[in-house]
Amino acid sequence: MRKLSIFLFMSLSGFSSLGQWVGVADFDREIRALYSDSSHGQLIIGGGFTRVDGYPTSGITAYDGLAMDTDFVDAGGIVTAITSFNDTIFIGGYFQTSNAGGQTVWTGGFAKRCGNSWCPGYGIGTNGVVRDFEILNGELWAAGGFDSINGSYSPYLFALNQNGVRLVGVPSSEFRGGLMTGIEPYDNQLYCVGTFMDSIGVIYNFASVDANGTWSQTCQPNWCHPLLSIGKYGNQLVVSGSTITSPSQCVFGYDGATPQALSMGINGAAIQLKELNGYLFAVGYFDHADGLPASHVAIWNGVSWSAFSPSVIDNAVAAIEVFNGELYIGGGFRIIDGDSITSLAKFDGNWSAVADSIINTALDVRVYPNPSHNIFTLALPLSAEEVEAGIIDATGRCVWQGKVRSNEPFSLDLSNGIYSIVVRFRNGYKSEKLVVMR
Repeated sequence: MRKLSIFLFMSLSGFSSLGQWVGVADFDREIRALYSDSSHGQLIIGGGFTRVDGYPTSGITAYDGLAMDTDFVDAGGIVTAITSFNDTIFIGGYFQTSNAGGQTVWTGGFAKRCGNSWCPGYGIGTNGVVRDFEILNGELWAAGGFDSINGSYSPYLFALNQNGVRLVGVPSSEFRGGLMTGIEPYDNQLYCVGTFMDSIGVIYNFASVDANGTWSQTCQPNWCHPLLSIGKYGNQLVVSGSTITSPSQCVFGYDGATPQALSMGINGAAIQLKELNGYLFAVGYFDHADGLPASHVAIWNGVSWSAFSPSVIDNAVAAIEVFNGELYIGGGFRIIDGDSITSLAKFDGNWSAVADSIINTALDVRVYPNPSHNIFTLALPLSAEEVEAGIIDATGRCVWQGKVRSNEPFSLDLSNGIYSIVVRFRNGYKSEKLVVMR
C-alpha cells in the first residue's frame, strides 16, 4: 500500500494545478488581522509580530502586492482589528501606547493613523482591548474587553461619530469581565458575540443593540455557549464558537428569529467568518469540516462545508482577505504542505475559480456502498467519465491514488477506518468520506 504525503499526492496527481498557498514575507510571530485598504493600495496586516523580513515593527505593517512597507511605524503591541472610517485607518488591540512621530503616546488599545504615525483614536482610549470594528448608520462601532472609553463607562462597546463618542455599552451596574469578540450589522441592529454579560446575567454572549442603544438578548441556553466570531452570508448571520452543540457543531446561521444548522459544522471554532465575492469562508483552529479533512480553511457551498484546498496548514488561520483580486490568509502557522511559510500566505492560483468549482460540484460525487468491505463505486457527473482520485487516511497520508471511471467498481486494500476520497475535475475537486469495514 502506497504511503505518500498529502503534499506529494497533490504534486503527482495534478492538484497543484488548481493553485497552492505561497509565502509572502517572513514574520517572527502571528498575524491576527488583514484589511484591504483600496484607497491606498495596501493590504494592512496586524498581529503580534515584532519583525518582518528582519525589519523591526510592532504589531502593524502593510503590503502593496510587491513589497512590505517598512515605513509603517509601531502600533505598540498586538493589533487584532483594522478598519477604515471617514478615510482614516483605525486599529484596535492589546496595546496601551503607540508611536507618534518618534514619541510615545497613550492610545489605550484604540488608535488611528495620522500620516506615518499613530495617534489616539479618541481621548485616552479604552482601559482594555478593542477586538472588532464595524460601521453602522454612519458611526464606527468598536467592541472588546473594556468598560470605559476616554474615562466614561461603556462596557464592551462604544460608537464613534463626528460629534465624538457615544456610550452604547452593555447595560450593567458593574463590569463582569469577559470579552466581546465580534460584531456584525444586521437588520438595522448590531449583533454582538463573545463571553460578556451584564451584572444580572440578562444580556450575555449573543445579543443585539439598536441605534438608540436599546439591548435585546438573542441566544438561548442550549446554543449560546461562549462564542468567538460572527459574520454575514446572504440574508442571515453566521456565528461560531468552540463548544456549540445545537443546532450544529461549532457554527450556525441565524435569521433574526431562530438558529439554523449549517450542516454538521466544523470540529473547532472559526476565528473569522467572512463573505468574499459571494463565498462564505471560515478560518480558525479546526482540521475537519462536515467530517472531512479541512485544514483551518473551509468554504460553505450552501449545502455543506468543504476544504478550500487540500493543503495541510500546521496551525490556526486567524484572518482571510482579498487584496488586488488575490486571496490571502494570516495566522500562527509556520509550515504549509511541508514548506516554511510564516504567518502570511497568498493563494497562487485563481481562487475564485476554485471556489466556483467547489460550489458547482457540491452534490456531484457519491460513493457507494458506504461503508463497504473493500469495493466501492464512484458516481460522477455525466461530464466526468474518468477522473484522478486519491485516498487520504485520518493522519493525512495518501494511501492510494489512481484513475477511476464513473459507476465502475474499484477495490481497495485498506484497513478498517474512515478515509477521504479526493476527486479532481478539470476545474476543481471534491472530497467525500469513505468508511472501510472489513
